[in-house]
Amino acid sequence: MSLATLLLAWGASLLALGLEPSGALRTGLVLLPWLALAGLPGGRTRGLLSLALALPLLGVALGLDHAGGARFGSSDLLWIGIAAAVLVLWTSAAVEAREAGSGTRRLQAALWFLCVPGLAALWLAVVWSTRTGPGAETPAWARWIPRTSPVAWVLDAAAAGRDAGRAGRDGLFVLAITFLAWGTVRWRARRDARAEAPR
Repeated sequence: MSLATLLLAWGASLLALGLEPSGALRTGLVLLPWLALAGLPGGRTRGLLSLALALPLLGVALGLDHAGGARFGSSDLLWIGIAAAVLVLWTSAAVEAREAGSGTRRLQAALWFLCVPGLAALWLAVVWSTRTGPGAETPAWARWIPRTSPVAWVLDAAAAGRDAGRAGRDGLFVLAITFLAWGTVRWRARRDARAEAPR
């Protein structure tokens, strides 16, 4: 994440703290900008620094949710921990790609676009369009999308509010896909480095 991206995520999280969500968790809304911007191609900030900057706002959101009647158990902590790991992995993938060759940068940008904003946009379009029709229901195929996109997952978890068990299970899929994307970028960066090394 660049400095401008960090400031944007911080500002959006501050705005989320001021919202009065009905039935949704502020915690998820505070995590949303961090997860949406974490793997933005061309990032410079290491994942742990991004997480360290997000933690104070996350703590305030947890406190506000708790004061509003939310009870946090181990399942809630699981999905928050998964979100932190996803944030670190996507940010690390962006930094690794930035330091590697152009092929790695293109690969990371494509993976990020597909997994983070692309699938989230598809999910929101399907969910919103099916809610407007009479008797419409979200198609079965669209229910897997929150298990693949960190943005759709955290939006779904925040909206579900109290179903932390489902959020944790879906988060494990998000974490696995993010880990695969990070591993693919890392593999490609090392392959590029070996190809460019003098023989």
